[in-house]
Amino acid sequence: MGTGAEGEERVALDMSLDPDGSTFSMSGRYRGAAIEYATAGDRFTVTVDGASDLSEEMRQRMRLDREDGLFWRSYFGFLAGLPMKLSDSGTRLDPEPTDAEFQGAPVRAIRVTYDPEVGGETWYFYFDPRTARLVGCRFHYDESLNDGEYIVFDDLIEAGGLRLPKERRWYTNAEGDFLGADEISRLDVFDDASEGTRSGSR
Repeated sequence: MGTGAEGEERVALDMSLDPDGSTFSMSGRYRGAAIEYATAGDRFTVTVDGASDLSEEMRQRMRLDREDGLFWRSYFGFLAGLPMKLSDSGTRLDPEPTDAEFQGAPVRAIRVTYDPEVGGETWYFYFDPRTARLVGCRFHYDESLNDGEYIVFDDLIEAGGLRLPKERRWYTNAEGDFLGADEISRLDVFDDASEGTRSGSR
C-alpha cells in the first residue's frame, strides 16, 4: 500500500489481464475506499465501497471519469506490457541507446517519441546495464519545459510467465516531488482465453 504526497492512500491492486487486452479487472483501495473495476470490450463496470450509482464528484475524485472509464485498462495494459509495448504502432525509438544515470545508478536509456494519435509524449526507458531489467521510465508532454513525471520500478511479481514490477513510485520531473505509489498485491494472467484458464501470483 502506498501513500500520496498528502498522505492519502494510493492503490493496492489485485489485477487480472487477458492476452488480447479486451478483458481487464482490478480491485483494491484508493483514497480510503474499496474499488472494483472491470472491462469487457468497450463496456466497463465499477463500484466504490460496493456502490455503483456514483456521483460525478465521486467519479472525478476517484479518477474514474477518464475516457468513459476505459483509461485504466489502457494505462495498466501499457505499464504491464513494458518493455514489449515499445514495438506498438506509432512508437518511434531512437536508433541507439545512451548511457545515463537514474536514481543514482548507471543505466542504459532509450528515448521514445509517440505519434500524436497515440499520445504524442516523449518517454525515456531506463534499463540496468548488467541485467537488462527495466528499472524506471520518464515522460514529458513538452520536454523543453521539463514537465511530466518519472516512475521508479521496484521488486517483481510473477504469474504465467509474466514478470511485472510489483511497486511503482511516481515523482514530478521538475521538482522531484513524490506523487504516490502503486503496489500489485496479486496478478492473474489468463493462459488460454478460449478456456478461461489462468495462473496467479501473490
